[in-house]
Amino acid sequence: MAVLDMERMSYVAATIATVLYIGAPLEAHVVDFLPPDLVPSPQFVLSPLLGITPVPLPQNVLPPAGLAPGSQYQLIFRTFSTTAATSDDIDYYNAFVANEAASGVPYGLPAGVTWRAIASTPTVNARDNAPWVGLPVYNTRGELVTASDLYGGSLLAPVLYDQLGLPYEVFNAPVWTGSDPFGYRIPGLTLGDPSGQGAIGAQNLTDGRWLDLYDAGQPSIAAIYALSSPITFVPEPSSLALVGLALSVLGIVQLLRTRCRT
Repeated sequence: MAVLDMERMSYVAATIATVLYIGAPLEAHVVDFLPPDLVPSPQFVLSPLLGITPVPLPQNVLPPAGLAPGSQYQLIFRTFSTTAATSDDIDYYNAFVANEAASGVPYGLPAGVTWRAIASTPTVNARDNAPWVGLPVYNTRGELVTASDLYGGSLLAPVLYDQLGLPYEVFNAPVWTGSDPFGYRIPGLTLGDPSGQGAIGAQNLTDGRWLDLYDAGQPSIAAIYALSSPITFVPEPSSLALVGLALSVLGIVQLLRTRCRT
């Protein structure tokens, strides 16, 4: 079930309370508690409790399972869009992955996160630009990619998924890295190197070739890996919590109705 923010939860609870009370349309004193741009419909509001996602966009990005509240982790994904590797400016690749990440937020990618490109240029190592900070790293489907060094030469599970939580199911689909298996720049094969060539990894692999599989001409287009800053795990509200909130609001609605009659 999709994560609902407090505004949406309040909206859901107030509307459910009214529907449960007499099934009548919302009265003015209830509408006053709702954001003006949210027009309730019982089918829309009740759908979270029935296990139906009440938003048009699927929440493909899955949080890691089994984490305690307050635990921290990092996320990694391959970009949905592709780019050439002709620029030697690391800021270009950081901006590219940040823009890609923004498009994933409606699909469940955490907001408020800094994203850096796992990319090496002639003057910057990928491991320095996108540092692993000693936390477990997960892909966007909640699979543990590594519990140790991201740049240690191998992974537990492939990156595979993009910022939308979707796999790019092409064997050895290319990702620009400019890096060796340990995240260091490869002389002559960095992104934007004057040689015109760059190192490419494959998002479906778990050995060192996820960063360094072969080299290609920089005008070719490929995805980029993105690594997040630390993310703090916050469990999503349960259906039971929503029901409890709805019942609390029902009591408020009944109290307001009683006062309006006296």
